[in-house]
Amino acid sequence: MLLRLRAAAVVGTDGLEADLRRHRELHARQLAEYREIERRDFPPGKDGPEDRLRHLVLRAGIDLETFWTQWLDHALSEFARLPDTARE
Repeated sequence: MLLRLRAAAVVGTDGLEADLRRHRELHARQLAEYREIERRDFPPGKDGPEDRLRHLVLRAGIDLETFWTQWLDHALSEFARLPDTARE
């Protein structure tokens, strides 16, 4: 996605917004799934050593998907601010 965005500055943005929205939806769904796993598998008080390690791995996934959804929101916002001529 980052390479696609960088290339758009040279080759144009045709289809870029749809790609950004599609990726945003994929990352949002993955984030929701990870949060559901966290809710289900790591309730308050479940903090044994093995649980803490497993939760740490899950938190990496949550943090990564949070980053991507926030970044894609920002990218879509910036894309909307481009002049129409730059989006053709």
